[in-house]
Amino acid sequence: MGNEYTFPVRGRICPDILAALHPLRPLVHGLETELQGVLVDQAALHGSIARLHGLGVELVALQRLPDDRSAASAKA
Repeated sequence: MGNEYTFPVRGRICPDILAALHPLRPLVHGLETELQGVLVDQAALHGSIARLHGLGVELVALQRLPDDRSAASAKA
């Protein structure tokens, strides 16, 4: 199933680079971009980071988003 991650990056990302970053989807905040997506495992996470670096995209931060389904199960 995987985990959802968010990757805030510096600047806006052109459509060609966005296409190379699939399955990450962009959320534009003014002049900054946040990429979000579900990654199936650690290899996919490291691959996404390497792809960002290889494409010259400056990674500002990385955060795993909470899994609401797990939180809801833990409360039950």
